[in-house]
Amino acid sequence: MSDENSSICRPPEFWRRGTLLILLSARAGMTSMAVGSDLPQPEDSNRQQSGLLILNGEHIRLPIMLKPVKDGIRLEPAGRIYKYSQEADGAEHENGFAHDAEDDSFNPGRRKRKKNGQASVRFLESVGGDIDESLRFGEITVLFDGHPPVILPSATEELAFCEQLLSAQPSEQRLAELFTGIPDTTWKPAMLGMDLDAGTRSWMQSRQRSIVASEASNNESVRAVQLLNRFQYPLTVLGMLLGVLTLGHML
Repeated sequence: MSDENSSICRPPEFWRRGTLLILLSARAGMTSMAVGSDLPQPEDSNRQQSGLLILNGEHIRLPIMLKPVKDGIRLEPAGRIYKYSQEADGAEHENGFAHDAEDDSFNPGRRKRKKNGQASVRFLESVGGDIDESLRFGEITVLFDGHPPVILPSATEELAFCEQLLSAQPSEQRLAELFTGIPDTTWKPAMLGMDLDAGTRSWMQSRQRSIVASEASNNESVRAVQLLNRFQYPLTVLGMLLGVLTLGHML
């Protein structure tokens, strides 16, 4: 009897083999996934660059690739170079790159310059990553040679930027507030003398309309909540009175 029951409860041979094959396949799939994803990809890596990039008063067409070079960051395929280095942050180096060709086996100074060069490349890669991320999130990024990137962080600043550049007489004071930390001698010639082509003007007008519509929608939501809060207390009191009257009528 026990033999009969054990034969009934024991899974067939092809079931065991099938289960083993499934487990091996799953393990192989997990291994291949691990091998193919050595570096974690950020969630926004698949976003398209949809922001606005301006370099020294010139609108750079997107998409672009940012590559560290000796003088800063090369913007491809535009062929422009954003001249920026760790010197802007007070780091001591020679443009971040060593130019000597001699053997440095017994040359500590050469090795130090090499180390600084590697640090500078990482620094420029970090800066380039910030620029790329801002463009993928549709933000406005303005670059001036020798100065950190200016990434407008809010819709209010983006709206002010578009309004001023689209205006026939932009406000220097308002633009100076947007470019805090950038010398007037740097941003004024670039931005006040910027010639907006049809594509740049269209992008700014579209962003301007989008921000205005979003702000109007938010204001409507705020007014609706305020109106509800205004009548919430009277309606609560009225409900209590109706409840008392109903209870009294029933008694």
